[in-house]
Amino acid sequence: MVTRHTKPSMSNQGGLVKKEAAIHVSNVALIDPKGTEPTRVGFKFLADGRKVRFARRSGEQIDR
Repeated sequence: MVTRHTKPSMSNQGGLVKKEAAIHVSNVALIDPKGTEPTRVGFKFLADGRKVRFARRSGEQIDR
């Protein structure tokens, strides 16, 4: 939610209006697979050469 300062008009009274807004992807965190807390994401290569994501908090692999 963001707060907008709006001018009075025929359709609204004006003043401070709270409305929904978009959020940048950098401000979103994934939930740790082992727990319920947010975690950062890291990348590592497996023995077979695949690149996978893992949770930095627990080290658990993140599946889609």
